[in-house]
Amino acid sequence: MKEMKFYHRSNAAAMSLLYILQTVVILIWTIYLCIHTDSLPSIYILCAVCSLCLLFSPDYRKTKGGLLQSRFLFPFLAVLFGFAVCAANYQVIYSVSWFLLLWAGGFCVANICLNGFYYLKEKYSIKCRGKEVTPFQRTARRLFVFCFFLICFINLMYLFLFRYPGCMNSDGIIQVTNGLYDIRANHFPYVHTMLLLAFLKVGLWFSGGLNLGITLYCCFQILFMALCFSWAIMTLYQRGIHRIFIAIAVICYAFMPYNIAYSCMVWKDVLFGGSVLLFITALFRIYYKIGRSSVNYIFLVLGGYGFALLRNNGWYALLLTFLAMLLLFKKIRFALAGVFLVLLSTWVLTHPVYAMLDVEPSEFTESLSVPVQQIARTITDGGEITQQQMEAINELIDVETIPEKYSPGWSDPIKFSVNHKLLSEQGKRYFKIWLEIGLKNPGSYLKAWIDQTKGYWNGGYEFWIWYTTIDENWFEGYGSIFQRVLFERGAKLVDYLMNLYMKLPIFDVFRSIGFSVWLIGLCFAFSVKKKDYLGIVLTLPVIGTVLTLWVATPVFSEFRYAYAVFTCLPFLLSLMIGNGNHSRRQIGVCSKDIYG
Repeated sequence: MKEMKFYHRSNAAAMSLLYILQTVVILIWTIYLCIHTDSLPSIYILCAVCSLCLLFSPDYRKTKGGLLQSRFLFPFLAVLFGFAVCAANYQVIYSVSWFLLLWAGGFCVANICLNGFYYLKEKYSIKCRGKEVTPFQRTARRLFVFCFFLICFINLMYLFLFRYPGCMNSDGIIQVTNGLYDIRANHFPYVHTMLLLAFLKVGLWFSGGLNLGITLYCCFQILFMALCFSWAIMTLYQRGIHRIFIAIAVICYAFMPYNIAYSCMVWKDVLFGGSVLLFITALFRIYYKIGRSSVNYIFLVLGGYGFALLRNNGWYALLLTFLAMLLLFKKIRFALAGVFLVLLSTWVLTHPVYAMLDVEPSEFTESLSVPVQQIARTITDGGEITQQQMEAINELIDVETIPEKYSPGWSDPIKFSVNHKLLSEQGKRYFKIWLEIGLKNPGSYLKAWIDQTKGYWNGGYEFWIWYTTIDENWFEGYGSIFQRVLFERGAKLVDYLMNLYMKLPIFDVFRSIGFSVWLIGLCFAFSVKKKDYLGIVLTLPVIGTVLTLWVATPVFSEFRYAYAVFTCLPFLLSLMIGNGNHSRRQIGVCSKDIYG
């Protein structure tokens, strides 16, 4: 008996010592990064505070330091998190000892948060309400209509009072130029250019100017995004998610400044973000047999086409999702057939059909931002490159100008200086050169990749998010697109509030790309832990989109490139936290007749 008491006392003392040690390491990790990092320190502070609160909570102690939750998955992910944070801050880590200490701090933060939040999720998981059919059906419809008109009202007021006829930077101006003068190029998705041109032609027919066409396009975009957001919110309600999470989703979709600002931006990224959300919502409804199956399948295909066509990297993310569906969801044959049809038809459209229409494919170098930056970084650092390799590179770009043009995190100065034709013709040769240089200069290659992509996997960075004006433009034979502010004082107030949102640290968590990617990873990890195959598949469209950015992003932290993360995050988080335990059959019976 005495031996047992001594064992328990010694075990408790060891656990207390472990908690104290973890606290010290986490505090050092937080203070050091807050002083030295070039990312948003508020994100690290938030993670540290969460981990410390969980560490000393009675609920976390019941897991014996997380050992009862996961012995492989969560520690493995924590190891990766620790390395990722250290890698993103490599410029301020001056010794091996500091690296190990910061890695240990990151490991502790991630491991505690993963285990703690998983335990709390399982303990306090909010189950389905299980309402009767009639009130459930009426409330779902009313909720959809309310959210749809609320989002439309806010965004239309923003458009017509403060941003009429919309907002456009140089990318939008180029797309208008391509459409009006029949310049067939897929640098910007050709389908989106044709969609924009259709609204421009309607506007020209009615008014003779371009402003009406841009306004009609923005109104269409507002309606489409309101449909996607409202349908996702209604689906949460029909699934039985607690009203707290539904209210949070409504606030995010209706009132988040980036959703309002993007509603009238002439970018393909906005419709792409809505399409990804539409796709995963339809897939979720098909799996649980929510609403009318015909409507669900129509929206699945519609969202799939937007997913595959509105960004040139979307097709590959959709392919990844299809392969996961094929592996995990063989019984949902119609959904598999629909996604396969989308993949096949979009491939045919963007290859043989575009070739017949003389649509120029996207430049080969557009997908080579990271390799081009890696070679430029090696030359800038004075890395080991043979004379023969240097001569071959000089055929592509003037080597002497590379140190001046190289910008960590932004590939355009180097990418636009490259001989695109030569690189396309001799791709295999230059791939071999890239590989040979990389084997001799792995450090420069790794640093170049980190600087080019870290905004999509680490914390958050100060970078512009939206555009509020229209760049100077003139279209021969058509005139110009110009902005009119109908309510000057209101516009100044809106600009002030939007700038406040960008500057106050309390809002950093809502606009951080890297932190949002961490949350998507959290949803994926919890789904893997529970063997929730649907949860895995639902996160893959977003994860696939982010992975393509890790491989080929031209800018290290461009919000619009990752906008799909922010459109899908409220939906996925609500499902992860508040999803009940009703079976597919129960949900299907409850909502069989609900308007889809």
